[in-house]
Amino acid sequence: MTNIDLESALGSLTTVFWWNYNAYTTKVGGDDKVIIINQGSTSSSKTFSIVQLLAFLAATDTEPTITTIVGQDMPNLRTGSMRDLEKVIGISPFLRSKLLPGSEGRNKANNTWKFTTGSIIEFKSYDTAQDAQNGKRKRLFANEANGIALDIYTELSDRTDELVILDFNPSSRFWAFKLYEGNPKAIWILSNFTHNKYAAKTIVKSLVHYKKTNPARWRVFGQGLLGKSEHNLYTNWHVVAGFMPEEGRRYGKGLDFGFGSSPTACVRCCIYDNALYVQLLVYQKNLRDPAFIDKIYSYQHWDETIVADSASPMSIQTIQQSDLDCIPVKKTPNSIEEGIKLLQEWEIRIIKEGSEPIVHELENYVREVKSDGTLGKPIEKHNHALD
Repeated sequence: MTNIDLESALGSLTTVFWWNYNAYTTKVGGDDKVIIINQGSTSSSKTFSIVQLLAFLAATDTEPTITTIVGQDMPNLRTGSMRDLEKVIGISPFLRSKLLPGSEGRNKANNTWKFTTGSIIEFKSYDTAQDAQNGKRKRLFANEANGIALDIYTELSDRTDELVILDFNPSSRFWAFKLYEGNPKAIWILSNFTHNKYAAKTIVKSLVHYKKTNPARWRVFGQGLLGKSEHNLYTNWHVVAGFMPEEGRRYGKGLDFGFGSSPTACVRCCIYDNALYVQLLVYQKNLRDPAFIDKIYSYQHWDETIVADSASPMSIQTIQQSDLDCIPVKKTPNSIEEGIKLLQEWEIRIIKEGSEPIVHELENYVREVKSDGTLGKPIEKHNHALD
């Protein structure tokens, strides 16, 4: 590593920056890829500090490298880590001197930053794991990793040579815990606002207020600790190997149409051995009706009834015209809560193959936490396959 004085070069550095810097420099040059997990509260500086480290590394590389910062979608990146990089460079004359001038250095169309070292920091989001198979990099930062599907992360991580960093607010368990909790190859950093001496006093005051008024929120966003499981809608599930039982008593498919950035999701279900088996068939954004129909016809049991979201009558009609048995669901004013209550009465067994998106939803579909600490309505997120 360079002998540059980091405080002089980068400006204000927090404890979280030094933890990540030391984790990287301790293992860099070894045989293993460095994996750093940042679990932290609001205002712990985890994202800002990680971006500082990555910008410094890109600016001092001895040969050109690629650093990919990936998020759930581009709007989240623009208001989060991308904005942090702008600030990091803005307060650092050293980093500004290492950035190529004009649009060559800051390419807004491609969401990239390029340094005089030839190194590039790029911001990306991916709709599918196949999209994530393109390109390799030296460093990867999965920003708010609990919003990124496991199969997408896996493709990106497998194509990263030296350093992988994750950060997240621990509102609930997700795939990072299964991959890295207790894993000796991963460095786990737990942080909260007390590790950031530059945290805004107004935000700190708001967080501390939750200690009495909303203990559940204080635990996650104040202390950076894992949220309690009572926030999750479903805890009665597990993943099973193998295939859907052929001797099930009842079979059927459920279909939730995608809109905007939401994926179209289709599951096949059956009741067997006093359990509900679920197989994820389709989970894809920007999927048009003809392509969905082709996917369903590619499965052996294409002739089973599909119960579809009634909010898309034109799509249902198109599917019916292809000779698939597709009917709209009958909704009631309280159908969401009634459906959740019904599913909570079953043991749910998820077929392992291709299950990552639905497991991600099960781990992240939660109820809102009211100001008095009680639980409210389900948050309309992470519920496409589950709907």
